[in-house]
Amino acid sequence: MIIKRYEVLCEPGSIDQPEVEDVFFAGHPFFLFEMVYDGASSRLSDGSKVRFGEDSTMAKHVGRIVRDVFWEAQDSDSLKEVILRANLHVRRFQENLAIPLDRADLLSGGVIAAIKMGDKTLSGGWAGDCFIVVVQRDGKVWATRNPAYESSRKEGALIQKALEESRGARDEEFFGKFSRIVADFRLKDMNQPKANNQDAFGFLNGQEGLAEHLEEFSVPSDSVLAVILGTDGATSLEDSRDPQVLAKKTWDRYLRGGLYGIVKEARAEKDPSASYVSYDEATLIVIEFV
Repeated sequence: MIIKRYEVLCEPGSIDQPEVEDVFFAGHPFFLFEMVYDGASSRLSDGSKVRFGEDSTMAKHVGRIVRDVFWEAQDSDSLKEVILRANLHVRRFQENLAIPLDRADLLSGGVIAAIKMGDKTLSGGWAGDCFIVVVQRDGKVWATRNPAYESSRKEGALIQKALEESRGARDEEFFGKFSRIVADFRLKDMNQPKANNQDAFGFLNGQEGLAEHLEEFSVPSDSVLAVILGTDGATSLEDSRDPQVLAKKTWDRYLRGGLYGIVKEARAEKDPSASYVSYDEATLIVIEFV
């Protein structure tokens, strides 16, 4: 595959945050693998993120572990093998910190979207609410689905209710409720067996359940005109519910304003009063082919 255009955008978002936990991997030797990762640390009772050292949250550190695994990947590796190898490295890291691996609420990690570009096949893999948009040469534009949609919607509704009960005050009492809600949904939905829970989704945090939830696709390389990888800050939760809406809006926004246009228009559509918190940092990679 011959690359015509290649661009990366890391947009820190509109909220004052001490750490942005997005991590990306771009520019693998020979451009074999590309990846975006949106981290989520476990939370303390005051709503703050657990930190690993003075200069990094746990999730950002985990993201660096994932990035290093992608850097070392070989052409002979399948994309699934690389993602699950990264998950294994994350597992060992958190085991060494004596974090119980059955406690998703205590584990840090992230959602991921990645591709491998081969001579004959372009393959994609994702878990959680990161997304991939594929533009084909025949004019078809499609996107991956958001398997975390229902869990995110229900969690958000409860947090919004907690904020309303606190009359908009993001005080200690609110963040106590916030942290408990987040912890409960992690335990209920992250990497849980699909047979027991329709809201379950994959999350790269070292748990073996990721393997069941890792979603994949493959298309002939010569059929692809462009591909966009993005974290959830580049779209709205509602748009991610329908892959066709996500695909059309993302590609149209890119044609109008590039990668920043995707983020700018997505933010303009959001209603600040309807969101309990505006974590809208976004990471995007676009690759156009000759």
